[in-house]
Amino acid sequence: MTESKSKHIKRYFKIGLRFIVILLLLQVLLVFTFSFSKVQTTFAKNVSSYINKKFDTNINIKKVAINYKGNINLKGFIAKDEKFDTILHINELETSLLSFNKLRNGKTRLGKVHLKGVNFKIQTYAGDSVSEFNKLIDRFDKNNDENSSNKPFLLTSKNIILEEAQISIADYNKKQEALSAFYQVNGQLKNFKIDGSVISANIRQLNFIDNKGLSVTNFDTDFLYSNTRMQFENTLLQTDKSTLTADINLHYEVAD
Repeated sequence: MTESKSKHIKRYFKIGLRFIVILLLLQVLLVFTFSFSKVQTTFAKNVSSYINKKFDTNINIKKVAINYKGNINLKGFIAKDEKFDTILHINELETSLLSFNKLRNGKTRLGKVHLKGVNFKIQTYAGDSVSEFNKLIDRFDKNNDENSSNKPFLLTSKNIILEEAQISIADYNKKQEALSAFYQVNGQLKNFKIDGSVISANIRQLNFIDNKGLSVTNFDTDFLYSNTRMQFENTLLQTDKSTLTADINLHYEVAD
């Protein structure tokens, strides 16, 4: 190796090293800055205000922090319906800073997301034909970027990790309220997608207890939900005493 090439290599190495040091210092600075409660609260209010103004929603985020991994943490995320009842409450949401920036700018293709302490309600009020969750998604559809106004709202994630979740489904149009609830839900939602009113995911290693006391130790399925059908393909459901495999397809009218 000539002396000239050696000098160039050393120079590029020093430049690269300095660049890495600068990135590390910026990360440390961000973590330090967001360690102050006032900064977390102020930034969270700004994000909430931006979302509500753009999409005409009722969403509140209590705090936004950045941890030592460089991931962003949303704490106390609440979305409410028109009657100010909570549709979705998340104690803590963690994702990469890059993913969060994409979401804030309307590019809703996320990487890995970790949700802890989730309370999710899919409820339909008496006299309504669609759930409040569907109405929320419609707001994102109607108020999306003008250049993509003909396209439905799209949110995707390669992998969502659920921890300590609770999910309930209620329809108040029924004479006897149709209620299903699932508690202590833990597991993964791979290839998760919300495309307009259609929700799909490859559910893996899900475990929960339902409102009738059934304890499910493992639930795998390729899930799809829309206004007219619900699909559970390649389903594996296991309890302490039984194992069930099935393909389930349900078709219904919007008013059912």
